[in-house]
Amino acid sequence: MAPKSRLGWLGPAVVILGLVVGSIGVWVIYKNKPRNGPLIDTIEVDPNTKIIIRAEANGPNAFAELIEGGELKWQSLIPPYAGRKGRVGVAVTETAVAVRVVRGDQAELFCLARANGTKLGGVHLGLGHTNLKLDGDGPLQFSDARRTYEIVAGDGWNQVVAVDLTLGNPLWKQDLGPAPVTAGGMTGGNLWLVQGGLKRWFNVFSGKEDRSMTRTGKTFEELEREAQGGPLPAPKSP
Repeated sequence: MAPKSRLGWLGPAVVILGLVVGSIGVWVIYKNKPRNGPLIDTIEVDPNTKIIIRAEANGPNAFAELIEGGELKWQSLIPPYAGRKGRVGVAVTETAVAVRVVRGDQAELFCLARANGTKLGGVHLGLGHTNLKLDGDGPLQFSDARRTYEIVAGDGWNQVVAVDLTLGNPLWKQDLGPAPVTAGGMTGGNLWLVQGGLKRWFNVFSGKEDRSMTRTGKTFEELEREAQGGPLPAPKSP
């Protein structure tokens, strides 16, 4: 009589092994799936629209969410957010949501479609500079709903970069020197920044600094001496 085959158990064993491996794979995918973490900030775009930034619970990244009429329209995973509560890093237009992020040691503007949260592209900031500061207290950006003006800082340097949010292209940049930017805003066709206690004005279209006496209330000589840290000239005798 021919001996019985001992291979009959291999079929069920292979099936069982496949199920076990598949289950482990599903568990690993579930465990590593990005999940919502703590709320970082809520940015009100208008009375009906909010952008919410959340941390990633099981990773270094973050989530951007668009809320309209109290309903979640989309949620997108983004690189680590550069802002925090009180230091906003989100600019919004009718077509785009631009978020300041940090990828490695590089500052970046991460752009999403406002309609559905898909990535439109990214703009690298502070190119040619090193030692990016990740924990500064100054503002990150200012926006006029068409362009955003990104403040990038590192050890011994500061820079402002204007980005067209419709085209997603950098328009101009200005190196600002070592003093940190502490405040700023938009007035007409100008961006103003407070740096080292001085208020500086830049044309939003060209980035050219307006140092006229009409704008600053000071003579060119006074501005030069302030920039160099020297004493102001003594007042003339009457």
